[in-house]
Amino acid sequence: MDELRETAKAHYRAGSPEVQQLAYDFFKSMDTDGDGRVDLSEFLAFMRAQEGRYSNMRNRYFFDELDQDANGTLDFSEVMSLYYIIKSRRPFCDFCGQFIPGIFFSCVECFNDSSGAPFDLCPVCYKAKSCKHEHDGRFQFLDNYTLLETKRDSDLALATSLNTNQRRKWKAALTALEIALHAGSLSGACTIL
Repeated sequence: MDELRETAKAHYRAGSPEVQQLAYDFFKSMDTDGDGRVDLSEFLAFMRAQEGRYSNMRNRYFFDELDQDANGTLDFSEVMSLYYIIKSRRPFCDFCGQFIPGIFFSCVECFNDSSGAPFDLCPVCYKAKSCKHEHDGRFQFLDNYTLLETKRDSDLALATSLNTNQRRKWKAALTALEIALHAGSLSGACTIL
């Protein structure tokens, strides 16, 4: 969780003033009594108001995970960790229900099915092999890094599999655009740039 906290801080610091304001507004919406801290009751009330979303976060265990200094309240940076978790859609294990702050394993079939929800496992549940999750007798899980690289490789393979005719058309279109831009700059006429 410490690495996730540091990542959340880095994203906040690197964010535009508008993004930082949205994050601050998120904090203020949780801090209903305006004391600059979010206690457990404020946290739970906020999470319950989210109409079915974030149901795995509506408990003292998750609150305590966020409460880095264990003082019973969440300060701004601790709420920024929650904000980052929500915005980056960090998963909970679909078998044991625990929050997964680091590496997780996703079902490839579920990941590729854009109409459904992903099915993710924490490393403990994946290693135990106690979760029965199949698609017509098939199952394949990849960790989040491998899944990302596999997706990138498949996108690259798709791009390089263009047939020669398609490549010729793209090259002709780019050449025509370059000619049009060059002619526009010579004539002084308004161009798309």
